[in-house]
Amino acid sequence: MKIVEDENVLTVAIDEEMTIYNIAQLDDCFKSLYQDKRCLDIVLSAVSEIDSAGIQLLIVIYHERVANKLSIRLLDASQQVRELMLFLNLAAYLDDETSPA
Repeated sequence: MKIVEDENVLTVAIDEEMTIYNIAQLDDCFKSLYQDKRCLDIVLSAVSEIDSAGIQLLIVIYHERVANKLSIRLLDASQQVRELMLFLNLAAYLDDETSPA
C-alpha cells in the first residue's frame, strides 16, 4: 500500500490483493486514516484479487468516513474490483466513469 499526502488529499493506492488472507493487515493500516480530515482517495487500479472481505473493508471505510462527514472517493477500480462491485450492486460506491448515474 502506497500513501501520498498533500495539504487537502490523502491518497492511498492499494497494490495487493484484498482477500480474507490479508484483510486484517489492510484494516490495521486504514484504522489510523479513518479520522484524517483530508479527502481520502483510495486508488484500486492495482488490486489483482478481491473477495467479500475486501468489499466489506471498503464499505466499512466508506461508511466510517461518511458518518463523520469526511470525504472519500474510491477511484480507478481494477477490472476485478469493478466486476465484483457490479455483481453485488455496489457500483455506486465507485467514483469513476463506470459508476451508474
